[in-house]
Amino acid sequence: TRQRSEHYPIKHINWYDESSRRNPRRSPILIQNANGPCPLLALVNALVLSTPADVETALIETLRTREQVSLGLLLDAVFDELMSGRRGDAAHELPDVGDLYAFLVTLHTGMNVNPRFVASDSPSPNSVDANETLIPTTRPASIAHAQPGKFEETREMRLYGTFNIPLIHGWLPPPDTPAYSACDRAAKTFEDAQNIQFLEEELEQKLRNRGLSSGEQQLFEDVTSIKQFLASWPTQLTDYGLNVVSKFLKPGRIAILFRNDHFSTLYKDPRTEALMTLVTDAGYASHDEIVWESLIDVNGTGSELFSGDFRPVGNSTNEGATGLQAGSHPHGQQSHGAIEEDAGWQTVRARNTRSRQDAAANVNITDAGVLQAQETGVIAENAAVPPASATTDVAPGAVTRSTTEQEDHDLALAMQLQEEEEDRHRLEQQDRRRNEELSRQFLERETRNQGPA
Repeated sequence: TRQRSEHYPIKHINWYDESSRRNPRRSPILIQNANGPCPLLALVNALVLSTPADVETALIETLRTREQVSLGLLLDAVFDELMSGRRGDAAHELPDVGDLYAFLVTLHTGMNVNPRFVASDSPSPNSVDANETLIPTTRPASIAHAQPGKFEETREMRLYGTFNIPLIHGWLPPPDTPAYSACDRAAKTFEDAQNIQFLEEELEQKLRNRGLSSGEQQLFEDVTSIKQFLASWPTQLTDYGLNVVSKFLKPGRIAILFRNDHFSTLYKDPRTEALMTLVTDAGYASHDEIVWESLIDVNGTGSELFSGDFRPVGNSTNEGATGLQAGSHPHGQQSHGAIEEDAGWQTVRARNTRSRQDAAANVNITDAGVLQAQETGVIAENAAVPPASATTDVAPGAVTRSTTEQEDHDLALAMQLQEEEEDRHRLEQQDRRRNEELSRQFLERETRNQGPA
């Protein structure tokens, strides 16, 4: 089945967690597979990073002991995490918990969301307001104009919200602009904005033939403003929206950001208060020093790559430099004591890259191809080609196995052992759930039998 054949690579990162008593903190994260980024990947990484360092969970244990994980085993671990109660009781309040597991199965292929351009008066199902992650220290006079973007309430959003991880966007028109007024009147969501554009041709025809009424004229102007807004911000993030997200996300907190039709794990550096997205591109899977990418503009042109302790990776002004000085920190700040000692941190060496775009260019991919590679998560590495065979001291006439064949053999053996381990783990989980169900039924019968005569 697909749940057994599809696997996600796992990368083990060292990163600075201000809430942890010991740093660096080592955590396992998922890396994009051949299907590229997906909401499941962002959700799992957000769950891992938001779990306190001294708390052991089935999800973290499942990832920490492996170099890759099958989709089936991953889903079981995520489901156990949700049913444990550590993320609240929302899952236990669902009419049918089976719907939740079925929903998780579909997450690896994507999730339909409908971003709201204008805040709704009704509570959001995506947990933006469910905890203190996004609550500011001082609320603005008009809170509806200063919250991160939310989404239309749907069944998928309600199920996603049970994990209590904020899902937000910054595709917001600034207040007191024609685009905001037009969205507020005619298209509060992206779907509304798409549908209303079908009226443009009819309104133009009326305008040429007999003119428009005052209401029709207003609608025609709104359609024009909405189209201009969508065309001006093709990355689904506005300057205003980015500022709102940066203002509301508390330092040291995790959220999931939707932009460019993708879901990213978002973190706010507790020392500089800079927004960082977790790097999960397959092309960087073997680069332990690359953990974060800065989010400072809407199209990524000014973004930089950072290590787990928020040191810039490489030198943007001198590609021939040997690297950063130990203890250096972005924005000219010094790192905390644990970082200054460099205990457990990998030295950050200069790379011939200034950003993710430059790194992709090193593999001779065209500009158009770079975007495709980033979206699918299959950026190739600029690595040397291994020799056709490995030479060793052998007797004359002996045939040596090529390096590639040996690696294939080792990989096949590793995958076979992992599948056996996953089967054993799944059977143990099934036995545990069956025993829990039998215990629950027994207690219910005892309660009924001991009722009043």
